[in-house]
Amino acid sequence: MRTEPIARCPHCAAVFRLRPEQLQPAQGWLRCAQCQQAFDASARVLAWAPEAPPQRPASPVSVPPPAAPSDGVLAFEQALASFPRPALTTPGPAPVDSEAPARGPSAPPPTRHRALLLGAGTLLLVLVLALAVWATRALWSVHWPVLGHAAQALCERLACALPPWREPRVLVLEHARLERTESGFEVHWGLHNTAAWPLLMPAFELTLLDAQDQVLARRVLSPEDIQAPRQLAAQQHWSTRLAWPWPADAPVAGYRLLVLYP
Repeated sequence: MRTEPIARCPHCAAVFRLRPEQLQPAQGWLRCAQCQQAFDASARVLAWAPEAPPQRPASPVSVPPPAAPSDGVLAFEQALASFPRPALTTPGPAPVDSEAPARGPSAPPPTRHRALLLGAGTLLLVLVLALAVWATRALWSVHWPVLGHAAQALCERLACALPPWREPRVLVLEHARLERTESGFEVHWGLHNTAAWPLLMPAFELTLLDAQDQVLARRVLSPEDIQAPRQLAAQQHWSTRLAWPWPADAPVAGYRLLVLYP
């Protein structure tokens, strides 16, 4: 009588028929097709001999009453009963550690931290931009005089004073000339503040030149030397003159006048 090996899954109790070539590659380890769990079937294989079905007679016969289970079926059921069934355990509640320290109040959600950081970063960026605009007010007041006049008007309405600024590029020398006198030379010039901001009065560098543009004499004049005001108001025109004693036979052919901040 031909026998067939059978095995029962220890996880879900499913029964399978086996073939020898299924046990050799994995050294007896199988994977259950029902629960997908792997188990060692080498110690769980039993031989079961199925009973061949009875042949029907050629002539019609009466149907016998139901027969009792055959020895082959009983052997198969006994083989199944010989497998140990897996014990089903119900997981209980997790143990509570009575010595664990009590937790404090829960931390605020991360979204609140992100909102605070975003607000602080935005405020810092606005302050940096405001400081950059204020530090370069002389520059953009030259390129955009309308903004400079608006800032001046706003400051006057708020009863504040704009501090004088140093920006020689917006100061324009006007009507400069050199005249010979009995005692020497006299220099005339004017200064125009083209900015919309008050500017600090600069110093002046006056140089006398000969016919070959060689320097004969040079003087740096501070506002105190020429009795000039401390600052120039926005769009203010200012003029002065300076007497420079010099010998009458001096070969003075020209001059150079520069605006500078020491």
